[in-house]
Amino acid sequence: MGIGVKLVKNDLKFAQRVFELSSDPGVKDVLGIKVDTIEDTIGFIHFIVQEESEGKVINRVILNENNEVVGITTLKHIDRGDGICHIGTWIGVPYWGLGYNEASKKEILKFAFEELNMEYVFAGAKESNTRS
Repeated sequence: MGIGVKLVKNDLKFAQRVFELSSDPGVKDVLGIKVDTIEDTIGFIHFIVQEESEGKVINRVILNENNEVVGITTLKHIDRGDGICHIGTWIGVPYWGLGYNEASKKEILKFAFEELNMEYVFAGAKESNTRS
């Protein structure tokens, strides 16, 4: 049996831990995101919740077996007409190499194909992101 994860909608209650994990240079620098203060993370959560309400993204916080936040996975650039979207995931450094990336991808891909009826889900990585 694989590692257990639960994907939940992003919410302000996760802001502090998402900020802590995404502020680590191992995550922040590779993703090229601006996470200098907790307010940056709160702003991101407000933005992504709005984007999801408009059907543009599906953004999920990844919780492990102990209900700890380990990262975020997202379906973005959702084109329901053509059945195409992109997937992106980041995992906090303390959780690297433990199987959470693969487990969360399986869950979000199941959602993409079974719930959203996507035909294609694209994944890519920056050349500088050697872990991906």
